[in-house]
Amino acid sequence: MATSTTQAAWRSFGGANDKVTYAGDMLMAAEFYIPFGTQTANTAVARSSTDASPVVLPPGAVPVSVQIVPAVTGGTTPTLNLGLRDNSTTTNVATALTAATPSVATKAVVDQASATVGTALGIKQSTASTQTLTAALTGTPTGGSLTGRILYYVSNGGAATA
Repeated sequence: MATSTTQAAWRSFGGANDKVTYAGDMLMAAEFYIPFGTQTANTAVARSSTDASPVVLPPGAVPVSVQIVPAVTGGTTPTLNLGLRDNSTTTNVATALTAATPSVATKAVVDQASATVGTALGIKQSTASTQTLTAALTGTPTGGSLTGRILYYVSNGGAATA
């Protein structure tokens, strides 16, 4: 299977080829990895257990939900704050995506209706700057990790391009 990466903003007219129909936005996912015991401050999270590069969302991203898959062992029950750091100002909003979400034992989805929703979920981020995913964990599990994904889109208001 071919693999390609593009800098395009993908849109769809849903089969109507008239450029009058609203060009819908495509939902994207960014995966992340957090090893327990190392993420106590609001610092950038890794892309995976083998790639320590930070997870960076594009300018104008609208995060809509967070999926959390814990795999921890022992210790006390931690909670998770997922935040966003604006890369032009270095301002970090520690609870932008999730706020004190229980992060052990069961999988979870945090969306705009969740009790632990962050302050920026569902809100368009800076169109002039990228955003780095940050995290802070409370509690002290004795081992394991947490993986997950951020679902987001980038909108241009349905305008047709080219």
